Amino acid sequence: MSFFEELTPDNAGRSPYRNGTDGEAQGPYAFASANRDQHGNARGYSTGVGLAHGQSGGASYDIMSANANFGGWRDAGGETNVGFGADAQVAKFGIAPGGPLGNFGFDVGALDASANASFNSSTAGIGAQANLIEGSVSHGTSDRNSADDRFIRLGGSVGVGAAGRVHYGDADGDGRREYGFGFDAGPLSFDYKTENPIGDLLTMPMMGTNALMSGIGLGRYAPGSMVQRGVEGAWDWATHGGPGRALSAVGRGIGNAAQSVGNGLSTVGRGIGNVASTVGNGIVNGASAVGRGISNAASTVGTGIANGASAVGRGISSAASTVGTGISNAAGAVGRGARAAWNAVTGW
Repeated sequence: MSFFEELTPDNAGRSPYRNGTDGEAQGPYAFASANRDQHGNARGYSTGVGLAHGQSGGASYDIMSANANFGGWRDAGGETNVGFGADAQVAKFGIAPGGPLGNFGFDVGALDASANASFNSSTAGIGAQANLIEGSVSHGTSDRNSADDRFIRLGGSVGVGAAGRVHYGDADGDGRREYGFGFDAGPLSFDYKTENPIGDLLTMPMMGTNALMSGIGLGRYAPGSMVQRGVEGAWDWATHGGPGRALSAVGRGIGNAAQSVGNGLSTVGRGIGNVASTVGNGIVNGASAVGRGISNAASTVGTGIANGASAVGRGISSAASTVGTGISNAAGAVGRGARAAWNAVTGW
């Protein structure tokens, strides 16, 4: 939930402001409202009466009106305020810069009074005043494509009271806040805000030179103008993420360097791994070759021994067979000779 979320008034009567769904009462009005958030909770209360109110195209008027707000409420511009505010006037009329008069504006009022202690997303203020008559003139620029927008208001009044304001809003919505201040003290009223506060502060002592050189067509080359452009650039860079972008670039550089170092170490590691793998493969292959040689030699020796033993065995077997055959033949021959002799003797 946003602290300055839009509030919708739960009205009894007619409100003078374009505030949520209540519309705008241009004729006589009287109202009381509880200002509710999106969940229906009352965040503040408002009340008012008046003879006439109107606003259109930067111009506004109020006649015989009085209004009071407490807690949270949305003002005539639709902005949510927090605190306390009250105003009353017999007559008041104004045109803001950016309206029918271009960059110029003014406001006048008679028999008015106000008290305020509140803040919103663009201004915080406190004070109380009562004036017989008051008026002011103003000048302001609001350009989303410029980093040098300013607003200045100078006024006077006949009355009593004092008030102070601090400005920190972003009127043109370009992401560059306009910083400044305002006050009402005695007969003097003043407001100033700028998108380049440091540059304006540094160049104030050079305003005379700037005005003189601007008068002869050399304002761009005035010392204050050159300093201000430089400060504007630096301020815009600093308030629009310049330091963050610089740190991001440094971080990316460090990251890229770390990645390069990591890639180098990874390459070295892969080289060492490849060398170790090659050496290991060589050792394994060598051991395998030696093992195969020893196995082949042992197989050859074994085969030779087996073959030699087989040959010796075959030789012994052949020799034994030959001897046996010889003995058998000799025995047969002896037997036949003996029989022949016996036959010869006996006459068989």
